[in-house]
Amino acid sequence: MLVLSTVFLCCEMFQMESMYGERYDLYPKTSCLTINHIETTATCFLRCINALDGHQMFSYSEDYKVCMCCADVSGSDVTGFNWQSYIPRRCVNGYVAYNYTDHQLCLKYVNTTASYLEASAQCQQEGSNLFKMDTELKHNILTDYLATVANGVRINVWIQSEKVGTEWQFHDGSPMPMDTDDVCVRVLTDVPHETRIRVRGSTEFKCWDHEEAEKFSYLCEYYRQSVLT
Repeated sequence: MLVLSTVFLCCEMFQMESMYGERYDLYPKTSCLTINHIETTATCFLRCINALDGHQMFSYSEDYKVCMCCADVSGSDVTGFNWQSYIPRRCVNGYVAYNYTDHQLCLKYVNTTASYLEASAQCQQEGSNLFKMDTELKHNILTDYLATVANGVRINVWIQSEKVGTEWQFHDGSPMPMDTDDVCVRVLTDVPHETRIRVRGSTEFKCWDHEEAEKFSYLCEYYRQSVLT
Protein backbone atom coordinates (compact mmCIF):
# COMPACT_ATOMS: atom_id res chain seq x y z
CA MET A 1 0.00 0.00 0.00
CA LEU A 2 1.48 3.33 -1.05
CA VAL A 3 1.16 6.55 0.88
CA LEU A 4 1.14 9.95 -0.79
CA SER A 5 4.53 11.56 -0.43
CA THR A 6 4.92 15.24 0.34
CA VAL A 7 6.24 16.64 -2.92
CA PHE A 8 6.48 20.35 -3.71
CA LEU A 9 5.23 21.03 -7.20
CA CYS A 10 5.54 24.81 -7.17
CA CYS A 11 6.98 27.57 -5.09
CA GLU A 12 4.45 27.97 -2.29
CA MET A 13 1.86 25.28 -1.94
CA PHE A 14 -0.95 25.50 0.53
CA GLN A 15 -2.88 22.38 1.47
CA MET A 16 -6.29 22.04 3.07
CA GLU A 17 -8.50 19.03 3.62
CA SER A 18 -11.98 19.19 2.12
CA MET A 19 -14.69 16.83 0.95
CA TYR A 20 -13.20 17.09 -2.54
CA GLY A 21 -9.70 16.01 -1.53
CA GLU A 22 -6.59 17.86 -0.45
CA ARG A 23 -6.58 21.45 -1.66
CA TYR A 24 -3.41 22.88 -3.20
CA ASP A 25 -2.33 26.12 -4.84
CA LEU A 26 -1.54 24.38 -8.12
CA TYR A 27 -2.26 25.20 -11.72
CA PRO A 28 -4.15 22.73 -13.91
CA LYS A 29 -2.32 21.62 -17.05
CA THR A 30 -2.97 21.96 -20.76
CA SER A 31 -3.57 18.18 -20.87
CA CYS A 32 -6.63 18.55 -18.59
CA LEU A 33 -10.22 18.44 -19.81
CA THR A 34 -11.90 21.87 -19.78
CA ILE A 35 -15.60 22.21 -18.94
CA ASN A 36 -17.13 25.69 -19.10
CA HIS A 37 -20.19 27.23 -17.42
CA ILE A 38 -19.82 25.30 -14.15
CA GLU A 39 -21.46 27.15 -11.27
CA THR A 40 -19.96 25.47 -8.18
CA THR A 41 -16.97 23.48 -6.97
CA ALA A 42 -19.31 20.59 -6.16
CA THR A 43 -20.60 20.48 -9.73
CA CYS A 44 -17.04 20.55 -11.06
CA PHE A 45 -16.12 17.66 -8.77
CA LEU A 46 -19.06 15.54 -9.94
CA ARG A 47 -18.49 16.38 -13.61
CA CYS A 48 -14.88 15.21 -13.31
CA ILE A 49 -15.93 11.95 -11.66
CA ASN A 50 -18.31 11.27 -14.53
CA ALA A 51 -15.98 12.46 -17.30
CA LEU A 52 -12.87 10.53 -16.25
CA ASP A 53 -12.33 7.04 -14.84
CA GLY A 54 -10.16 8.57 -12.16
CA HIS A 55 -8.91 12.12 -11.86
CA GLN A 56 -5.51 12.93 -10.37
CA MET A 57 -6.55 16.53 -9.82
CA PHE A 58 -9.40 18.87 -10.59
CA SER A 59 -9.32 22.66 -10.60
CA TYR A 60 -12.12 25.19 -10.40
CA SER A 61 -12.23 28.93 -11.06
CA GLU A 62 -15.20 30.53 -9.34
CA ASP A 63 -14.53 33.85 -11.09
CA TYR A 64 -14.69 32.36 -14.60
CA LYS A 65 -16.94 29.33 -13.89
CA VAL A 66 -14.37 27.04 -15.50
CA CYS A 67 -13.69 23.45 -14.41
CA MET A 68 -10.62 21.44 -15.42
CA CYS A 69 -10.41 17.66 -14.90
CA CYS A 70 -6.89 16.25 -14.95
CA ALA A 71 -6.26 12.59 -15.74
CA ASP A 72 -2.55 13.37 -15.37
CA VAL A 73 -0.44 16.40 -14.52
CA SER A 74 1.54 16.66 -17.75
CA GLY A 75 1.66 19.71 -19.99
CA SER A 76 2.03 23.43 -19.35
CA ASP A 77 0.40 25.42 -16.55
CA VAL A 78 -2.95 27.07 -17.28
CA THR A 79 -2.56 30.40 -15.50
CA GLY A 80 -4.69 33.48 -14.90
CA PHE A 81 -7.89 31.98 -13.50
CA ASN A 82 -7.41 32.09 -9.70
CA TRP A 83 -7.65 28.30 -9.49
CA GLN A 84 -8.60 26.18 -6.52
CA SER A 85 -7.14 22.72 -7.12
CA TYR A 86 -7.92 19.46 -5.34
CA ILE A 87 -6.08 16.13 -5.31
CA PRO A 88 -7.95 12.98 -4.14
CA ARG A 89 -7.17 12.01 -0.58
CA ARG A 90 -5.55 8.79 0.51
CA CYS A 91 -8.11 6.01 0.51
CA VAL A 92 -10.75 7.19 2.94
CA ASN A 93 -12.18 5.14 5.78
CA GLY A 94 -13.93 2.03 4.53
CA TYR A 95 -11.90 1.87 1.32
CA VAL A 96 -9.06 -0.58 0.68
CA ALA A 97 -6.02 0.41 -1.39
CA TYR A 98 -4.59 -1.58 -4.30
CA ASN A 99 -1.72 -0.58 -6.54
CA TYR A 100 -2.88 -0.34 -10.16
CA THR A 101 -0.35 0.74 -12.82
CA ASP A 102 0.81 4.21 -11.72
CA HIS A 103 -2.29 4.83 -9.59
CA GLN A 104 -3.69 3.74 -6.29
CA LEU A 105 -7.10 2.10 -6.61
CA CYS A 106 -9.42 2.57 -3.64
CA LEU A 107 -12.20 -0.02 -3.28
CA LYS A 108 -15.18 -0.30 -0.98
CA TYR A 109 -17.58 -3.24 -0.85
CA VAL A 110 -21.05 -2.23 0.36
CA ASN A 111 -22.99 -5.12 1.85
CA THR A 112 -26.27 -3.18 1.95
CA THR A 113 -28.32 -4.18 -1.09
CA ALA A 114 -29.50 -1.59 -3.60
CA SER A 115 -30.81 -1.36 -7.12
CA TYR A 116 -28.23 -0.58 -9.78
CA LEU A 117 -29.17 3.10 -9.97
CA GLU A 118 -29.22 3.43 -6.18
CA ALA A 119 -25.79 1.79 -5.94
CA SER A 120 -24.35 4.06 -8.62
CA ALA A 121 -25.76 7.17 -6.94
CA GLN A 122 -24.41 6.16 -3.54
CA CYS A 123 -20.90 5.61 -4.92
CA GLN A 124 -20.99 9.02 -6.62
CA GLN A 125 -22.18 10.66 -3.41
CA GLU A 126 -18.94 9.42 -1.82
CA GLY A 127 -16.83 10.76 -4.71
CA SER A 128 -16.36 7.37 -6.33
CA ASN A 129 -18.04 5.28 -9.01
CA LEU A 130 -19.15 1.71 -9.47
CA PHE A 131 -16.22 -0.62 -10.17
CA LYS A 132 -15.08 -0.55 -13.80
CA MET A 133 -13.99 -3.99 -15.02
CA ASP A 134 -11.95 -3.02 -18.08
CA THR A 135 -8.77 -5.10 -17.75
CA GLU A 136 -7.75 -8.55 -16.59
CA LEU A 137 -5.73 -6.93 -13.81
CA LYS A 138 -8.86 -5.16 -12.56
CA HIS A 139 -10.67 -8.52 -12.51
CA ASN A 140 -7.78 -10.03 -10.53
CA ILE A 141 -7.95 -7.16 -8.03
CA LEU A 142 -11.72 -7.55 -7.69
CA THR A 143 -11.32 -11.31 -7.15
CA ASP A 144 -8.67 -10.83 -4.48
CA TYR A 145 -10.81 -8.30 -2.61
CA LEU A 146 -14.23 -9.93 -2.93
CA ALA A 147 -13.00 -13.45 -2.15
CA THR A 148 -11.92 -12.15 1.25
CA VAL A 149 -15.22 -10.34 1.74
CA ALA A 150 -17.31 -13.35 0.66
CA ASN A 151 -15.51 -15.75 3.00
CA GLY A 152 -16.80 -18.77 1.10
CA VAL A 153 -20.37 -17.50 0.66
CA ARG A 154 -21.62 -16.70 -2.84
CA ILE A 155 -22.34 -13.00 -3.32
CA ASN A 156 -23.82 -10.86 -6.11
CA VAL A 157 -22.20 -7.47 -6.62
CA TRP A 158 -23.15 -4.67 -9.01
CA ILE A 159 -20.35 -3.31 -11.18
CA GLN A 160 -20.38 -0.45 -13.69
CA SER A 161 -22.26 -1.43 -16.85
CA GLU A 162 -25.00 -0.48 -19.28
CA LYS A 163 -26.37 -2.31 -22.30
CA VAL A 164 -27.28 0.08 -25.11
CA GLY A 165 -28.90 -1.79 -27.97
CA THR A 166 -26.67 -4.83 -28.35
CA GLU A 167 -23.53 -3.16 -27.01
CA TRP A 168 -22.22 -3.16 -23.44
CA GLN A 169 -20.78 0.16 -22.23
CA PHE A 170 -19.33 1.85 -19.18
CA HIS A 171 -20.85 5.07 -17.82
CA ASP A 172 -18.56 7.21 -19.99
CA GLY A 173 -19.78 5.48 -23.15
CA SER A 174 -16.60 3.46 -23.72
CA PRO A 175 -17.14 -0.21 -24.68
CA MET A 176 -17.03 -2.96 -22.08
CA PRO A 177 -14.83 -5.95 -23.01
CA MET A 178 -17.81 -8.31 -23.09
CA ASP A 179 -17.19 -9.92 -26.48
CA THR A 180 -14.74 -12.47 -25.02
CA ASP A 181 -14.06 -14.14 -21.68
CA ASP A 182 -10.55 -12.65 -21.47
CA VAL A 183 -11.41 -10.09 -18.76
CA CYS A 184 -14.42 -11.72 -17.09
CA VAL A 185 -16.10 -15.04 -17.85
CA ARG A 186 -19.57 -14.18 -19.15
CA VAL A 187 -22.92 -15.74 -18.29
CA LEU A 188 -25.29 -13.64 -20.41
CA THR A 189 -28.94 -14.37 -21.15
CA ASP A 190 -29.53 -11.59 -23.70
CA VAL A 191 -32.97 -10.92 -22.21
CA PRO A 192 -33.90 -7.37 -23.35
CA HIS A 193 -34.50 -5.83 -19.90
CA GLU A 194 -31.33 -7.31 -18.36
CA THR A 195 -29.12 -4.31 -19.05
CA ARG A 196 -26.69 -4.30 -16.11
CA ILE A 197 -23.84 -6.55 -14.96
CA ARG A 198 -23.24 -8.09 -11.56
CA VAL A 199 -20.33 -10.29 -10.62
CA ARG A 200 -21.32 -13.48 -8.85
CA GLY A 201 -19.24 -15.96 -6.90
CA SER A 202 -17.33 -16.70 -3.72
CA THR A 203 -13.75 -17.42 -4.78
CA GLU A 204 -14.09 -16.92 -8.54
CA PHE A 205 -16.30 -14.23 -10.03
CA LYS A 206 -18.16 -14.35 -13.34
CA CYS A 207 -20.12 -11.58 -15.08
CA TRP A 208 -23.89 -12.11 -15.18
CA ASP A 209 -26.45 -9.76 -16.71
CA HIS A 210 -29.54 -8.75 -14.73
CA GLU A 211 -32.32 -6.16 -14.61
CA GLU A 212 -31.31 -2.95 -12.85
CA ALA A 213 -34.21 -2.92 -10.35
CA GLU A 214 -32.89 -6.03 -8.55
CA LYS A 215 -31.15 -5.29 -5.26
CA PHE A 216 -27.57 -6.52 -4.83
CA SER A 217 -24.54 -5.43 -2.89
CA TYR A 218 -22.11 -3.26 -4.83
CA LEU A 219 -18.48 -2.24 -5.24
CA CYS A 220 -17.33 1.39 -5.36
CA GLU A 221 -13.97 2.56 -6.64
CA TYR A 222 -11.95 5.70 -7.16
CA TYR A 223 -8.40 6.36 -8.24
CA ARG A 224 -5.72 8.53 -6.76
CA GLN A 225 -2.17 9.11 -7.88
CA SER A 226 0.24 7.13 -5.71
CA VAL A 227 3.02 9.70 -5.75
CA LEU A 228 2.82 13.08 -7.45
CA THR A 229 5.87 13.91 -9.53
